[in-house]
Amino acid sequence: AYEIFRIWYKFFAKFKGTRDGVTKTAEETSDRMTRTEKSLFRQVDGKWLFVSSPETSDTSFALGDTSETQTDVVLKTKDAVGSLSAK
Repeated sequence: AYEIFRIWYKFFAKFKGTRDGVTKTAEETSDRMTRTEKSLFRQVDGKWLFVSSPETSDTSFALGDTSETQTDVVLKTKDAVGSLSAK
């Protein structure tokens, strides 16, 4: 059986350092990112076991958006710009 999962996440980082006797701290947070996976599960002895995730996508979706395709124009543009800058 295939199931589709979508998660939203951010990276958090906290830095602390001392230079010339002065201690400084800083915090950074990434933009919200999206990961969509289509995962295959198999039933063995009455339990569902994860087999693999043959399809994954990093296409941005608004928080809580469960639609199959992205319809948000702003997020589509953000993804397009991101893919161009990665090349």
